[in-house]
Amino acid sequence: MKMIRLPKLLTIGWSHILLECCSTAEEHDGPVTFDFDKVTWAAPFGLTVISVTLAKCLDQGKDVFYAQPRTKQVSDYLERIGFRYHFLRGASVEHKKTSVELKCLRAVDPGCSEAIVELIADNLTLTEDAKYEMRTHINELMTNGFDHSKSKVGCYVCAQWYPAKQNLRISFADGGIGIYQSLRDSGKFPEIHNDEGAIRLAIKPGITTRKKQLGGFGLDYMRKYVRNNDGTLSILSGNARVNFYTNKIESKREPIRFSGTVVDILVSPSKSVGLKRKSKNDLF
Repeated sequence: MKMIRLPKLLTIGWSHILLECCSTAEEHDGPVTFDFDKVTWAAPFGLTVISVTLAKCLDQGKDVFYAQPRTKQVSDYLERIGFRYHFLRGASVEHKKTSVELKCLRAVDPGCSEAIVELIADNLTLTEDAKYEMRTHINELMTNGFDHSKSKVGCYVCAQWYPAKQNLRISFADGGIGIYQSLRDSGKFPEIHNDEGAIRLAIKPGITTRKKQLGGFGLDYMRKYVRNNDGTLSILSGNARVNFYTNKIESKREPIRFSGTVVDILVSPSKSVGLKRKSKNDLF
């Protein structure tokens, strides 16, 4: 039995620790326990990455166990967001309007994209035209997650509105071949040579691996949307993570390779007036 002790923050800022935990779980030849004992904060990024890892472990035929968080609020949140429902045989429960429950997608799910758009519209201003456009590009991101990625475990999605901080996070994660390999396999982009270059290319409009089809506008649209709302678009694939901020692009090398792709979206329109004190309600 291998005990995987998860960090206290399941956020993109702690990706290096989280990815190391996930890699250890995948590589261990035998049963594993995901220990949430010290977890005090579970963001969509962490939930989707762990979900992909758990799905891979189950696909390998491993027995997977769960040590629940010490904090009851986190334990309740994991159940409400759908984590226990997917992996731990927990009952399906009604979640609050501030979240879109964790889902595993193997095809475009109009209900999921609609739920994400309505979550955005409930808390930020969206016209009917903007809703339609947002749904279209979210569907494209979903398609990327189970089409181009060739992920055997599908694509995991969830979203959370944080009332106290007045910001929104959405995360898509797949366990596939990664952006670099997908672009290389298409034979259309021989100029790319690493994960960072592949991510920077994939964000450009019209870049797609589809043969004789339009595509490649989902990431470009999301980048523009978060830029207009004081947000950040972060894409992690392979050994690279690229953060697209409002006025700059930052690249980081991940010491542990992630086999797949994560698209993490932060929208924070109230950032300019400062963040409010963190509240326990931010878990809901």
